[in-house]
Amino acid sequence: MSDRFIGSGNSEPEEIRASIYLKLHKHPNFSKLCALAFYNDLFDVMPGLRPMFGSMDGQIRMFSMLVEVVTSTSDQQEEMEHRLRQLGRKHAEIGVTSLHMKVARSCLLKAVTESCPELDELELDYFGTCYMKIVSAMNEQAPILIVPSPD
Repeated sequence: MSDRFIGSGNSEPEEIRASIYLKLHKHPNFSKLCALAFYNDLFDVMPGLRPMFGSMDGQIRMFSMLVEVVTSTSDQQEEMEHRLRQLGRKHAEIGVTSLHMKVARSCLLKAVTESCPELDELELDYFGTCYMKIVSAMNEQAPILIVPSPD
């Protein structure tokens, strides 16, 4: 099992993950609403990205994977890592760059905050840290993606 993701053997991140999981599940449409807010903001900030992406239904499914990774337990990490490698290849195929990933991180945290306002600062930081680890996992499969430095 890789130590790549938060939550593998560290109780504090597991408690944060569990808290996020409970809060997000109070919002049955969180993934869909958050994904729509995320992509709307991303395409407003970088309209040239829109043609790189397929249907919003497909994007919502991929966004749901991000939420699954953030809320996954350590025993689910291997499956999540496999899915992230696939996602990394897909992003490389469509031409995602490090600038796109940096902008996407800001849009992600904004969308998460708007879609689940009860998340506290520590939980939002966990989301951001998981995002960075996801980008790192994607970079292993798609080296053209460069991990953006946190803001």
